[in-house]
Amino acid sequence: MQITCNAMVESSDNNCPNSTIDDIMQEFQALEVGEIVPSYENYQLDADSCMAQIKNFELNYTTKQLALIYEYYGLGRTTKMKKLEVIQSIVFYECVPENIDMVERRILLWEYMCELKDDPLLKKYIIAP
Repeated sequence: MQITCNAMVESSDNNCPNSTIDDIMQEFQALEVGEIVPSYENYQLDADSCMAQIKNFELNYTTKQLALIYEYYGLGRTTKMKKLEVIQSIVFYECVPENIDMVERRILLWEYMCELKDDPLLKKYIIAP
């Protein structure tokens, strides 16, 4: 069964849609660049969220997984480092606003890797801790 609906709207003022678009364009052009681009000036290191992230890494990640994250960020090698030192370095790196793109990409790729590892057919192709 197919249902078709046609709607027609009559407007008494033909300039109404154009004037709203023109108004919006004028407002947009009046904006300064700083108002459009987000800034991280008000970014703060929240001690509670950092501690929560440290506990998350401590409880849910192995030392080998943490070493992979550490190396992915280009922080060097984790030889002779304790697990807590690696976690603190990772959390400090992730709390810097300039690194947010890299952090989001790492999280996204990590989720993809977990999905592939959970798939019965593709898990044999993934070599990851």
